Amino acid sequence: MANPISEIELAAGLTRTIEPAENAAATAAAALLEDSFRHISLAKPLAGEGIAPLARMRPTELTFASFSRSLSDTGLNEKYILSCERPDNLMGKGAFHKVYRMDKLKGYLLRADVDGLTVTPRDKLEEVADFWPEKNVGQAVARLGDAEIIKEVAGEPIGVAGNFGTHSLAELQQMRFPKLVMVSQMPQSAYDDFARTLLQFPQRGLKFDKINPNNVLADRTTNLFNIVDVTKIQGYNPKALDMVRPLTVAIAKYEPLDGPSPFAPLYQTIIGKSLHAMDATGLPFVRDQELENTFRAADMLGEYEDRLGQMR
Repeated sequence: MANPISEIELAAGLTRTIEPAENAAATAAAALLEDSFRHISLAKPLAGEGIAPLARMRPTELTFASFSRSLSDTGLNEKYILSCERPDNLMGKGAFHKVYRMDKLKGYLLRADVDGLTVTPRDKLEEVADFWPEKNVGQAVARLGDAEIIKEVAGEPIGVAGNFGTHSLAELQQMRFPKLVMVSQMPQSAYDDFARTLLQFPQRGLKFDKINPNNVLADRTTNLFNIVDVTKIQGYNPKALDMVRPLTVAIAKYEPLDGPSPFAPLYQTIIGKSLHAMDATGLPFVRDQELENTFRAADMLGEYEDRLGQMR
């Protein structure tokens, strides 16, 4: 009988510069891995998983003026904005903010402090200067007290939803598996665009939060990775880990770090495309313990060491 691990490794032996071959290999590896993980019912999604509604308006169309016009045209006012802060509208929660749908206002979302909104009757809707009009990274266009109106970004979050502490390791791996498949099957052009976008952050005084994979959305309509929840800060210098950590769905949270992961074929696809993007764009490859752990889980430690050797 053939060794299934060898078959998976063979399926993931990629030609990293040829997209059709990469995606075919990723699909084959995913199929073999799915058979291995059948005991945890991969076909059955866990509660809390979902796809963000798609915002197909161009970034330059999502402005304070267009938002104000939408309010007027639909007969809505500030009370509607505040009414959207309710559990059934909740789309996501981070360390500092919660994001809510505003179903009657296409292309915009409500961002509130994680502890809730603090808005007084004296607060009026006001414009927020758009720091990147031609790019949608979920930035604010308006403010009402401490409520922010942000641009909706298209795509599906690539991270795991919910509270990690409420799930077993098997359930977490079940939740990660389709995300890793999705990321691995995105085209090389998506990885290249992701790297180019990161490299533009320093000149705009922005920082990308690589800690939370849900800050990256995979848009399978436009075949792009879209970034959300950026911070205005000087001195950010993106490196390889800023790309590899979120796209491998934060290996360190889920994987033992003493050897290859069962998901190594998918990691190899993702890391291979990421390395190609770094070479194409100049995103720096820098020594980092977490990056080394990621390459180890992917059974690519030799390539990690080779890359560092080329830097000497």
